[in-house]
Amino acid sequence: VGSKRHTYEHLGVMEYWLFDPEGFRLSAPLRGYRLRAGRYRQIAADAAGRMSSAVLGLELHVRDGELRFRDPATGEDLDTYSEVHRGRAAEKQRADAAERGQATQKSRAEAAESRAEVAESRAEAAERELARLRSRLEKP
Repeated sequence: VGSKRHTYEHLGVMEYWLFDPEGFRLSAPLRGYRLRAGRYRQIAADAAGRMSSAVLGLELHVRDGELRFRDPATGEDLDTYSEVHRGRAAEKQRADAAERGQATQKSRAEAAESRAEVAESRAEAAERELARLRSRLEKP
């Protein structure tokens, strides 16, 4: 809030953002400053509480205590790290379930093929036995 701001200002850092979700240091959870003529000027929030970052090309705002970035072109919030992580975990679970399903289908197909082979073998044995019995009946 104090010395870093002046250091960044002196170094020419174009934007300076403060995020205080617990409200320990700031009256608002998010503040942004933009360098103009060598001095930081506070970035005003719009009616929805979003502030525009010229450097990032995104809007910043706080939702449910989390710092969020919004793409103004699409109007969509970008996923947070935790959302991306949860999404990847869910995707892995779906892939694992699909893999298990494929394994189950393969197992079922192999079992059906095995049953078909047994049935074919029995049919061949029955045909041989029938042929043997016919030949016995046909003998005088």
